Amino acid sequence: MSLERDLLAKAKETGDLWWPEPASEARHLYEMLVRDHCLAQSPAATASTHPIVARQLKSLKVRADHDRRKVLFELDRVTHILAKQGISFIVLKGAAYASLGLSAADGRRMSDLDILIQEETLPRAESALREAGYKDHDPDLTPYDNAYYREKMHELAPLVHPLRQVTVDLHFRLTPRSARLQVPTDKLWSAAVFPDADRPLGYLSPQDRFLHAAQHALYDGSVDYPARSFFDLACLYEDLNAADRQGLMRRAADLKLERVAATALAFIDPASDRPQKWILTMVDAKLAGANWARVLLYLRGHMLRMPLLQLARHAGAKIWARLPPIR
Repeated sequence: MSLERDLLAKAKETGDLWWPEPASEARHLYEMLVRDHCLAQSPAATASTHPIVARQLKSLKVRADHDRRKVLFELDRVTHILAKQGISFIVLKGAAYASLGLSAADGRRMSDLDILIQEETLPRAESALREAGYKDHDPDLTPYDNAYYREKMHELAPLVHPLRQVTVDLHFRLTPRSARLQVPTDKLWSAAVFPDADRPLGYLSPQDRFLHAAQHALYDGSVDYPARSFFDLACLYEDLNAADRQGLMRRAADLKLERVAATALAFIDPASDRPQKWILTMVDAKLAGANWARVLLYLRGHMLRMPLLQLARHAGAKIWARLPPIR
């Protein structure tokens, strides 16, 4: 267990860990939480009597509450639009945590709405959102970009409503088509919970919610905010009942996420006797601020998304598109 993850585990506890000495472990933890935008998610920070921390938390809580209201209002609008078309969907990530009132949403910053729809409903869902005023978040998307998202990725290019400016990500898979790891989305749908029979809005089961957070944090991308991922995963794991915890690895095997789940459990548990995966060595180094770990995790994220030859072709196409025209 690294010093950084040991400090994050302490930050999950209540009690004032803060003191002002620049070289202290508490100062190191404070800087780590600020860097990963998760200071307000730490119970130890929210209990702090340190004046600098208290002032920051007051501002961060206002921002987090604003984020929550914006994203939940956007969720309400999207639910209304898709309900008219009879399209069911599953809300993911931060919006799901906030909508369900989970502890993982406490103090959490969020800027977008992620939803999972069945691939056969994708054309109707996209058409309905565009008719309601949603546009491409990136106005400079090229035909190549749009084709790339639809043919290679797991989601459409992000959409945004011009008045509300909350990004909406329409997922139809959990991992890109070209990725080594392919999560069977039909099994997610079969276990999903739809609380209101009159609304098309559903949620992943508690086990699947943890597993998706683990996959997104440690597999999909470059582990952008490892401290925030620690809090997400720790809170979601605490929300599991005893039966869900006991059956977690069996469910992970169903979804082809055994290695991801084992790594996530080792990541959040300081006393874990699970083997420390090499990925955690890089995550620990990134938590400590090592630039080499940031670069390696970035490269790893892209290589997991697609084979090396396809990655080279994609990078070449993007570079070519940015070149000035020859006159």
